Amino acid sequence: MKLLEVCAEKQLELYKNQQGKIITVSFIKKDGSVRHLNGRFGVSKYLKTGDNYNWTYNYDRHYLTIFDMKKLAYRIINLKTVLTVQAEGNRYLIVDHIKDWIGGIGR
Repeated sequence: MKLLEVCAEKQLELYKNQQGKIITVSFIKKDGSVRHLNGRFGVSKYLKTGDNYNWTYNYDRHYLTIFDMKKLAYRIINLKTVLTVQAEGNRYLIVDHIKDWIGGIGR
């Protein structure tokens, strides 16, 4: 597995290439703890409207909806708090967010 560094601005391109594929996202929750989520983008099976529309991204560009495969439910992730993304055999470190998170622990 390769370990690649990605700046925060490039992570959206990473997600666009993962439609329908399984990924693991590590992010900071509101309470400050780190969560690891196995999920997929582009899942529409459990939507009540039947369309595959990511309303959160158009509402606020810092949030994306992902389908949590463990809980079989949709989750919203804040792109500003994502630490790592594992996809296609690679692990991507969101460098800007990790530096901010580590700096916040020391305070």
